[in-house]
Amino acid sequence: MSHADALVLLRARSGASVGLGHLMRTLAVAEELVARGARACIVTDDRASATRLRAEGWEASSAAEQPHWAREKANGAWLDGFVDWTDELRTLARRAAVLDQVARNAAAREWASFVVHPNLCVAADAWE
Repeated sequence: MSHADALVLLRARSGASVGLGHLMRTLAVAEELVARGARACIVTDDRASATRLRAEGWEASSAAEQPHWAREKANGAWLDGFVDWTDELRTLARRAAVLDQVARNAAAREWASFVVHPNLCVAADAWE
């Protein structure tokens, strides 16, 4: 990203029952986006994670605080978590956002511009 006003939405599964993996990976992506001049907005599952991120200076909210986050006009999006993101991906795709999807076997990944494999070893499947 080369424009400071380029908004990238980052949606991460989070909370005590989920663990920190999705959020930490998403935070690493957010750090790189900001380093490249983009504006990163992180949306979490739980308010506690969003509150901690805001305390660290990040633009963040929980899905409960920002239920229509996928309708934001954005230049890109990153979704991380093993859930069905079909509705969110369709909404983002209609707004011409560039989509990144984490989770190789995720439902509705055809809506993503490309799939990022979080593991080091990738076994090709029919979709690839």
